[in-house]
Amino acid sequence: MVHGIDVATVRPGIDGRLNFLLEASGEGFGETGMLEARFSSISGTVRGQRARGRAAMALDGEDWLLSDVRLQLGATRLDVDGRVGEHIDVRFDVDAADLALLQTDARGRLVARGTVRGDLKNPVLDLDARGADIRWGDIALGTVSAKIALDPAGSGRADAAVTIDRLSIADRMIDKLEFSSAGTTAAHHAKLTLAAPQLQLNAAGNASLADGIWRWRLAQLRADDGRELQLALESPTLLELGVDHVRVEQLCLRDAQARLCGSGSNLAGKRAVTVAARDLPLRALTTGVAAGTSFDGTLTIDGNAAAEPGAAWTGSLRAVLDKAAVQHRF
Repeated sequence: MVHGIDVATVRPGIDGRLNFLLEASGEGFGETGMLEARFSSISGTVRGQRARGRAAMALDGEDWLLSDVRLQLGATRLDVDGRVGEHIDVRFDVDAADLALLQTDARGRLVARGTVRGDLKNPVLDLDARGADIRWGDIALGTVSAKIALDPAGSGRADAAVTIDRLSIADRMIDKLEFSSAGTTAAHHAKLTLAAPQLQLNAAGNASLADGIWRWRLAQLRADDGRELQLALESPTLLELGVDHVRVEQLCLRDAQARLCGSGSNLAGKRAVTVAARDLPLRALTTGVAAGTSFDGTLTIDGNAAAEPGAAWTGSLRAVLDKAAVQHRF
């Protein structure tokens, strides 16, 4: 029996002491080796909350095997079974009344259950999650709900419904963010809606997932600041997302006054971006930058930049401000 282990020695900043029974064994080394550990009769406290549970873990070559992981920290419960490695097969059920028990600078409530299988090129995800008053580093959100069923090799479905309210990243605020998809991995329809102070964005189009790359053919895209900016997509364009693959084809938005175009890519660390704007209202670009302050005028820019893997960006930028003014309300 191990008594009074200081949790801070493993997780600095987390106060608590644990007691448990430990059984361990091992055989061999490297990729063919096996190391097993079983923790039982776990008791004690973590951040003033009662702790109890059991867990079995094994290192099989380069994969971690988790079996019968059942942990309770106060009102926070964590159940996990499966394998974590190059290929993942994990079943989880989390009911966290306070995320601070899992991460020092986090807070909020999260309930999530589901399975994750496959690898980064062929993922399988079944997720049902909801949370409230969550903060994790510079990211905070009021509420979140997510239902995702992604199974390329099995049912073939690619269904998702994700809603986030009151999302803030550093000093930027998004009132509501919604993403949904319905269909198969080979052909599904995806929609994105974003509502922020003085900005409404709506995007929709057909998409597919193959070989770890999600391709979204944007057929509709509108950006509206509620005043003078009402940009719409000139012609369909393609967005590609993967682990080391991000690419946006030439994308152009325009209204009666302004036009904004851009493209970008990050392919295995090789990056490139181009942007061109004509008579773009500064008010739309600076929404939320400074409370009580508005920036008037228009911006015309032409720029490009590129970088090789691990190297710094190089490029050029030409910008023209017209009728610029700053107004602050005291």
